[in-house]
Amino acid sequence: MSDAISSRDATAQAEAIERGETNASALVEAAIARIEKHNPALNAVIHQTFERAREVAAGPLPDGPFTVEDRPKAPPPSPPF
Repeated sequence: MSDAISSRDATAQAEAIERGETNASALVEAAIARIEKHNPALNAVIHQTFERAREVAAGPLPDGPFTVEDRPKAPPPSPPF
């Protein structure tokens, strides 16, 4: 896969799929490769569900690939009084 396609935003990647330049499975593999390369230093992806991502990419993609931010919500601000 071309780095030019895998480094595009999600909209451009979806357009590349529509034009037949790539497919969802190739984009998922590129994303997994980037995660495996950079995550040891970043620890940004704590739930690595790569096999599930591959399964989803092999079928129809209703919403496309995404990552989920997993952090606790901040407590509401205290009243000013």
